[in-house]
Amino acid sequence: MKVYLKNHPAHAGHWIYNHGYYNAWKFLNYEPELYTRIEDIVPTGRYHIMCVDGDIRSGKDMEIINGADKAWMYAQPTWYPGKWGKHPNFVTYYNTAADRTQLLKLCPDLKLWTFLTVRQGTNWQAINSNVPAVGTFFPIGNVFDGWDRKVYSLPLAFDDIEYNSLVDKSAAAAQKYGYDVAYIGGRADNGFDEKAKLMDETFQAFKNAGIKKTGFFVNAGLSQKDEANILYHSKAALNVHDVFQRQYGFDTNERTFKALGLTGTLFSDEVRQLGELMHWAKKGSVFQNTDPVALAKEAKDWIDAAEFTVNEYTTTFRKEDMRQHILGHHCYRHRVDDLLKMV
Repeated sequence: MKVYLKNHPAHAGHWIYNHGYYNAWKFLNYEPELYTRIEDIVPTGRYHIMCVDGDIRSGKDMEIINGADKAWMYAQPTWYPGKWGKHPNFVTYYNTAADRTQLLKLCPDLKLWTFLTVRQGTNWQAINSNVPAVGTFFPIGNVFDGWDRKVYSLPLAFDDIEYNSLVDKSAAAAQKYGYDVAYIGGRADNGFDEKAKLMDETFQAFKNAGIKKTGFFVNAGLSQKDEANILYHSKAALNVHDVFQRQYGFDTNERTFKALGLTGTLFSDEVRQLGELMHWAKKGSVFQNTDPVALAKEAKDWIDAAEFTVNEYTTTFRKEDMRQHILGHHCYRHRVDDLLKMV
């Protein structure tokens, strides 16, 4: 069966949809196909469709949505706290209650989902069994309550199908690619360009901590093969989130899952969704601290004390245990399974 996915030519969406979800659907024996505009799709049989917020604009779009066996839309919040709620990157294209009511009335079977976990209010449900159904409530309320329909939470994931196929497990590759701590990513600007400063502070703290071999690659143009091997062969990976993620904790970035799926050990700033998803593994594989100096010291102490030989009490075992946990629970094929469970 065909599955139509929104084409994302660049940025994070490219890796999430054009690679992660595309590979997962193909792995599960579907026929994924990318589209630019819904109205340009010409179905030739039964199909599913994964669209994104703002994609459905015309009667033709709705006709294609309603003709699908299953249709899912990534839904943006109807409001967002603080200054972020005033930026279009953070809120839905359907910005009035009338717009949303009309959309859902004309697309009665459309399923809504999000990367975020926000648990206060009525229109939220954890479809993924690894997302706790209860926990700390934020006093701001649910940023999806303006949708008069349930919004399911499916966090981001690891594209194990593509990345693991690129890993060279030889001793020569370990020598070539391995760092004490590695970071690979871009200077993402989600509207207020606040992340770059946090990244610079964190990188400097790690360099000042005396860690012997750091590999921080920012907008470095690495090949996907180099990225996969650097992360796999490094002792630990580093992650840095944006200000809004630290403040509200609704989501963690894709790097979380990639780093844990390849490296197996992660040092990160503190983000609520990350802590909840990986709460069982904090002591051995996930270290969180928003103070970059304290996080760097923790990483230095861990690297100096760690044993990198294989037995059940060593770092190598814990790293492989985390890799296997990600492979068992947090890959895009698991997210596709969760999409198909939505009722």
